[in-house]
Amino acid sequence: MVTTMRIEHFSRAAKSLLFICLPLFSCFAIAHQHTQETSNSTLEPVRVLYGGYIIDMTADKLPEPKNLVIEGGKIRRILSPESDIPEGAEVIDISGQYVIPGLIDSHVHLDSFKNKPRTVRTQQTEDFLRLNLYGGVTSVRDMGGDLRLVMELKRAAALHEIPSPDIYYSSLVAGPQYFAETPDRVEGMFRAWPQENSPWQTKIEADTDLVQAIAEIKGIGSSGIKMYAGLDRETAARLSAEAKRQGLRVWGHAALMPAKPSELVDAGLEVFSHINLLVWEAADDLSASFLENNKNYSLEFRKSVPDISALLKKMAQAGAIIDATAVIAENINNEKQVIAFLKMAKAHNVKVCSGTDMHGLLNKDWPGLFDEIYFFVEKAGYSPWQALQAATLNGAAATGVDHDRGTIEEGMRADLVVLANNPLESIRNLESVLLTLKSGVVYKRDDL
Repeated sequence: MVTTMRIEHFSRAAKSLLFICLPLFSCFAIAHQHTQETSNSTLEPVRVLYGGYIIDMTADKLPEPKNLVIEGGKIRRILSPESDIPEGAEVIDISGQYVIPGLIDSHVHLDSFKNKPRTVRTQQTEDFLRLNLYGGVTSVRDMGGDLRLVMELKRAAALHEIPSPDIYYSSLVAGPQYFAETPDRVEGMFRAWPQENSPWQTKIEADTDLVQAIAEIKGIGSSGIKMYAGLDRETAARLSAEAKRQGLRVWGHAALMPAKPSELVDAGLEVFSHINLLVWEAADDLSASFLENNKNYSLEFRKSVPDISALLKKMAQAGAIIDATAVIAENINNEKQVIAFLKMAKAHNVKVCSGTDMHGLLNKDWPGLFDEIYFFVEKAGYSPWQALQAATLNGAAATGVDHDRGTIEEGMRADLVVLANNPLESIRNLESVLLTLKSGVVYKRDDL
């Protein structure tokens, strides 16, 4: 027997302790991958999303109606609407509606509520995650913070214990200057941690054992390192090589002071955060610290639009990705520069992904990621399809999960968003979300 459901559109607004625990954390990191594949999604019935227009992120073409057969959290088959429905499947009729891959916010900070009591901090973070999931965001990449709460949330999200995108997080690594110049920020991430370093915030000095430091980072389940500040080209290259050797992604700020963007391409940085930082490629000397360089170089220079074509060509050749965080340009009053750099990146075929740096938080009905996507289209001249690609396929590549998400293909994770209206006709049609599927588990927008 086949059951059918019709979806209609509703509008609504201590280091020793670490060594003891490291094997457990390693088991967690390994088990998490398995858990995401075999948790509640394996208990879900076989489902068929029937007749929806599939928007392909690998090629810019007109969407075609298809049936998506979902089983065990994956897209098992993609069939024509005339094909037979598997016996016993639950059919969700989405005829005339549109399907895109689950969206990915490539730059969040889930520890953003750190100055509040734990119960409040946890609840507000879960509220943020819930808003994102019901708005079509199925994965987020955390780019630095106190990971003790984030690790707990990652597990709960993977098990579908809370409505949340899947969480991938980074551990911050930086030079001594960063720790000396920003003691309040450093202390905010350590909170009651008894050691000078932690696996989520590590000072990199000349005598640092990088093998051990990266192993500790990997041991808490981090997907990558985030090179933050105060690192030269040689140190960045050594960090990058060791992180990759141990199977971690290499992420970081687009300029590290003293390392320039082009030097970071040479060092092996894979994803460059904050497109506005590319301006530092034109600086004569970055040997001073980040704070000192912001004093040494005028505001006029920091908001300028130098010719960075050579840098962008180099990035394109290396396959680097820019994590633009364009939407925060309004906050730092350099929108003109960010728009120009986005257009230049597009002209040089540099991949760009969409990250918010937690823009929006809880003061909106829709994820802040929508504003980032709208910025690409309405201000930087990207087509709706290009902006969606930045938030899906490119986001998956940046996070290191493009082997099983970011596109709608057989064998990929069933991370999907069903929209009432076509986002290729108007990118604002993102605000017509009906359903989000994460690993095949269905979340109805009007249950938010």
